[in-house]
Amino acid sequence: MRLTAQLYGRSQQVDYKEVVARWRSAAGERMLKVVVVRMTSGSRPLRVFFCTAPSLSALEVVERYAFRWSIEVLFRDLKQLLGFADSRARRRLAVLRTAPFAGLSYTLLVLWYLELTANWQQMRWPLRPWYTTKTTVSFADVLRLAQSSLARAGWHSPRRLRANLRATSRAPPSQESAE
Repeated sequence: MRLTAQLYGRSQQVDYKEVVARWRSAAGERMLKVVVVRMTSGSRPLRVFFCTAPSLSALEVVERYAFRWSIEVLFRDLKQLLGFADSRARRRLAVLRTAPFAGLSYTLLVLWYLELTANWQQMRWPLRPWYTTKTTVSFADVLRLAQSSLARAGWHSPRRLRANLRATSRAPPSQESAE
């Protein structure tokens, strides 16, 4: 069968098969909707989606998975790039504060990047001859830019950081802040 789904911001036609089945080792006695999709692009020609709501249509399963994918990427970035998975917190309050702090750090870095690029006329991509198909900025790119910006600002040297902050605070206000 064929369906047209909204996947990652664009309409795409895919071939699929669906079945409702019980997989006791994975879901116990609950029924699962299993959707097998043949992709026309990407490195894996077949993708299999499992859903614990067997009443959903194949279209709903595939579109919901695509919608949720950006959230899964966020969790991966929080764990692998911001150290959320490696927390050494043991006390109750410290454990409860770790996730919000990792989320806040992620949000502040993304907002910093958006503010930074909003003031640039043209964004230049990093030169990566081995990655010619890259067309978007990843969070890893944002994090590397923040790290290099902090290193240039001398954040590891309190004396140099204070001098940079004083110089920035004495700078004449930009035209945007005067409006």
